[in-house]
Amino acid sequence: MERIVFILIFIFSIFDTYAQESVNKYVNRYSSYSLHEMRKFGIPASIKLAQGILESNMGNSDLSKKSKNHFGIKCHGWKYSKVYHDDDVENECFRKYRNVRSSYRDHSLFLVNNKRYSQLFELDLYDYKSWAKNLKECGYATDPMYSQKIIDIIENHKLYEYDNLHHSRSKRKFIFMNTYGFPFLHGFGLNYFNHDKYFIYTSINSSLIYGSLDFGFSRFLKNNFYFGLTYSNVYYPNLNEDYNFYHSLVPQFTIEKNLLKQRALINIGAIFINKEIKDVSVFPKISLSLLR
Repeated sequence: MERIVFILIFIFSIFDTYAQESVNKYVNRYSSYSLHEMRKFGIPASIKLAQGILESNMGNSDLSKKSKNHFGIKCHGWKYSKVYHDDDVENECFRKYRNVRSSYRDHSLFLVNNKRYSQLFELDLYDYKSWAKNLKECGYATDPMYSQKIIDIIENHKLYEYDNLHHSRSKRKFIFMNTYGFPFLHGFGLNYFNHDKYFIYTSINSSLIYGSLDFGFSRFLKNNFYFGLTYSNVYYPNLNEDYNFYHSLVPQFTIEKNLLKQRALINIGAIFINKEIKDVSVFPKISLSLLR
């Protein structure tokens, strides 16, 4: 009997570990979407992530796989691509999207533009329990346990930390960063963020041989992408010349991501120098900036 109990506990622990890893994978992949939607539309990131996890079975349901629909939104007059899937009744019409990002955006618009859900936006943005209960009261789902399931997902996986992350970001516009990459191995600096519009930064970077002082501006494009231009004053010791300082311009793309619940910027660009260094005037640039 004890052996059977041990085996059952072991099997349960394996499934529990697998489920936790699946949730973590989903959250790491889509948390940046939820934070962006929270900033833009005032929907808690925790609620959006929990609904996505529940409605799409962490992106593994048949519906989410064939339609990229992570929130179980039915057609309701939808004029674009559709799929048909058995739900409350057989062969129901569901919205189909090009990608998951579009599903996250349409979920926001579905709540914002539907009078049925207007009472949600009178709630405290950081009160996920009230949001979960009111979603059910407004008729988002027919499952009588829907609210509790959403709350359990948020609390079991600490998704409320993403709401807190948004809260801390909305209060702080000046944010320090540590940067790692190529050709400069390490740097540190200060960013000023005007969310969904632009950010300005200054940083000092160094490698084993050379260093730079940067001043940059990047403008928001969409989907957490930015494009900007950086001016760099580069120091490179040259024993054959008195000229050790170089001027450069760096056009670069930046994408904002959440890596293990830490805000990060991934930068890819090219360094155009006013004078050749070892017969080279253009260098690639790639870096990861961790914001704190």
